[in-house]
Amino acid sequence: MSSLHEWQPAGPEDKRSPCPALNSLANHGYLPRDGRDITPEQLEKVLQRQLNFSWFTSFMLTRLSFLVIGKTLAGKLDLDDLYKHNAIEHDASLTRNDFALGGSHQVNPKLIDHLLSFNVDGKIGVESLSKYRINRIKDSEESNKDFKYGFNQRNSGSFEISLLLSTLGSETNRIVDVKNVDVFLRKEGFPEGWEKAKNAITIPYLFSTFRKAHKLLKENEKKEA
Repeated sequence: MSSLHEWQPAGPEDKRSPCPALNSLANHGYLPRDGRDITPEQLEKVLQRQLNFSWFTSFMLTRLSFLVIGKTLAGKLDLDDLYKHNAIEHDASLTRNDFALGGSHQVNPKLIDHLLSFNVDGKIGVESLSKYRINRIKDSEESNKDFKYGFNQRNSGSFEISLLLSTLGSETNRIVDVKNVDVFLRKEGFPEGWEKAKNAITIPYLFSTFRKAHKLLKENEKKEA
């Protein structure tokens, strides 16, 4: 990674999102480091060039992001616009507190420690993240009186797992070394030695992991019921 794109932490006035991939892109300077005034075209190109998302995947994710937070495609977004509650940001996050409990805009290091404890032989995969997600759901049910969980929330959680594993683990069968997960989620940067996908990440590729995570979540929800 060139010196131009060395990792730098966000400054006090910089904007960041609930998505570690977008935050990593900003922390490395592929997106504006201040996280402001990002156009749809700019976001699409960065997703394609730096993460090797296919053109259609980048197109769909970008437009969905703008539309669900009420932004027009002729406008721009700041990364923290994505914190609109229950749009992209959601409760029982992998790394952040629930909105009603406060602190939902910052990474919670204790949650990351807990997530990493679900590793199997130093690796994190869809099974690990699905088990951890169930744990987060139980915690939210107990601590957040405003917590709601149903079909939409299961879909959001499954897609979050898919995006994480597909971004970090496309070259390792979507199984990621625990150290790389730690850097990506805690530091919000790309791990040393990490390489983007050699083959473009397509919608079917994302949905293959989504379906597996969705199935595991449903199975584990029944066990916990």
